[in-house]
Amino acid sequence: MSRLALLRFLERVQERDPFRTRRWIVDEERREAERCVGEARRPPAPEWLIERGLDRTNIVAVHG
Repeated sequence: MSRLALLRFLERVQERDPFRTRRWIVDEERREAERCVGEARRPPAPEWLIERGLDRTNIVAVHG
């Protein structure tokens, strides 16, 4: 393969990279928006906590 053919191949690869990078950015922006929506919809943490014994069946205490 000639040096010119290699340079033309490199040019085609580099022309595609900005489009691929932009697609990755759009995908990441979508995922970030989905994360934000998920966090907004998450119910608040309970105001109490159940403490269980070592065997996980006995309730030792309820903290509030």
